[in-house]
Amino acid sequence: MEIQSEHFDEKSRYCADMAALAAVAEGASDVFRVLSNPQRLRILCALNSGACCVSQLEDNLGASQAYVSGQLARMRSEGVVTCARAGRQMVYSIADPRLQAVLAGLAQAVAQIAASQMAVSAQDQADNHQHQTDK
Repeated sequence: MEIQSEHFDEKSRYCADMAALAAVAEGASDVFRVLSNPQRLRILCALNSGACCVSQLEDNLGASQAYVSGQLARMRSEGVVTCARAGRQMVYSIADPRLQAVLAGLAQAVAQIAASQMAVSAQDQADNHQHQTDK
């Protein structure tokens, strides 16, 4: 039986692509685990606007210093945020600019979903009102 080199080369490329995809998927799933917590997501959205210290994030979230610091420590260990000392304060920022693009896209998608839900809700209210007046 003759092995066609063209088929073999295609299969090798496919396997290499799948191995690369596996590595990318593993890294992406780590980031999405961090994003899956609503408070961490809120922290990252605040940091997407620019670097913040813990007290600013506390005010933004309405959370305790211990809680915010704990979430930031987790995100630092995952490589999602970095920190630098500014006098007596630690200032946090997003470590990877690509995450800023993900957050911006997520914010846009959430805004579109919210607008769509509001439109459906307004239509439902109009339909209910029309149904009530038809009785």
